[in-house]
Amino acid sequence: MDAGLGTRDWLEGRLKAGADSCMMVFLDRPSASGHTAVSVAGARQVQMFQSGQWVPAPVGAINAAQPRECRGGGDNG
Repeated sequence: MDAGLGTRDWLEGRLKAGADSCMMVFLDRPSASGHTAVSVAGARQVQMFQSGQWVPAPVGAINAAQPRECRGGGDNG
């Protein structure tokens, strides 16, 4: 969930490193604003599907483990 994506609803995607090694959520489909990915640091909320339920992702730990230049947020818009 990220206000900059043009929706207040949840969007599904996959958590993986981008070409610059920063952790991103690559969206399953473009958002209403045309974005196809958002940084973990920039997302308002991230959840993971685990053991049959949605649980909050450890965004703080994921962000802390990234290189410093990846911690500022942003998207591909």
